[in-house]
Amino acid sequence: MDELINKKITICYGPLSWFSELVEKEKKKLQEEDVAHLLSIVRLLDSKRKNLLEDDYNISEEFKIVIAESGSYASLHEHVITNFVGLLDSFVAEHVYLHNPPNDVHEQLDRYYDLQVEYYSYPSVKQGSLFKRF
Repeated sequence: MDELINKKITICYGPLSWFSELVEKEKKKLQEEDVAHLLSIVRLLDSKRKNLLEDDYNISEEFKIVIAESGSYASLHEHVITNFVGLLDSFVAEHVYLHNPPNDVHEQLDRYYDLQVEYYSYPSVKQGSLFKRF
């Protein structure tokens, strides 16, 4: 459980383009095999659980960065969402970046981690800018 507590979790609320830029800066500092997408890890763990992989098929379950984009959560079963901390405990990662996670995930993680939460700063809308567009 120590690896669970030591993970740095950053939750980002905003558009996907902004999140992608933020994560891309971190990815450039690392090698490709040090970065994983959460859905790829879920598929790997599921395949291992179902014994679909041969014993000599060795894939690391340790990563520097794990990324979950907003669309990733829709592909997860409800029991995975309700036990998201358990999912994070099933692999080793230094930093997990979550893009627009469901409230249930955020609240659950908030109980176990000292979260870093970042918000995109949307430009303010002014009456003049509305009329220019239409």
